[in-house]
Amino acid sequence: MSLLGFEYGLTLDFSAPVKDHFFLLRCLPLESASQRCDGIHAEVAPHSRLWRSVSADGVRSLSGEVGFEHERFSVRVRGKVFSVSGADESEPHPMYTAFTPSTVPNGKIREIAGEYFGRESNTKLAADVMERVHSLLEFSPDATEAETTAAAALEMGRGVCQDYAHIFCGIMRCLGVPTRYVAGLGRAEGETHAWNECYIDGKWLSFDPTLGERADESYVKFTVGLDAEHCSLNRGVFASANRGDEVSQKQTVFARVVTLV
Repeated sequence: MSLLGFEYGLTLDFSAPVKDHFFLLRCLPLESASQRCDGIHAEVAPHSRLWRSVSADGVRSLSGEVGFEHERFSVRVRGKVFSVSGADESEPHPMYTAFTPSTVPNGKIREIAGEYFGRESNTKLAADVMERVHSLLEFSPDATEAETTAAAALEMGRGVCQDYAHIFCGIMRCLGVPTRYVAGLGRAEGETHAWNECYIDGKWLSFDPTLGERADESYVKFTVGLDAEHCSLNRGVFASANRGDEVSQKQTVFARVVTLV
């Protein structure tokens, strides 16, 4: 078991004043058998009343509204997390063997999955697929976009953590192994991260195909789901304060995890 301290910050700078800004933030550590939270503090600016909710998977959300004009919105979250790898034995939902538009396999993904077909669904299988996915892409921050599919990223041979995790989902689900997409904080300071969990031998085990390593107790989970869209940390809608203005936004993220014990 590890005791982690973490900080997460998101700032949205708008190109023009906005109002009636409704937001949904999923940047609180997930509660499960493998992760327990302590002393979590969250605040947003401009100040807003916050509503908290928890999904069936333990994903916790903050929602609220800023009705008046503003040109910047930010959220800051900090606290501690107790992390125990392999402790989550919750039964997988059947959806974790299904494909989404982001993870649906093309011929190449099915061909790779076919190389592992017939092998026992165990930790070594998942680790071998993880290493294979790690070798398929060159990490390239500007190569793909949020809508890029696993098939498209594989075709380009470049991508970011989202793309590695989508390809891993596609291959493992082809093999019938329940596989989740996970979003949260990894080892890289200043960024959020994405990795995977597979249900093997009655437990959810973590794999990081971006690094080609098992995701250990130093990771902080925010959301689990089918793909990046399902696990998005920030969603919102707003209206321009000046009718007719087109408004763009610039997003800045800060993230840090430290091992305390």
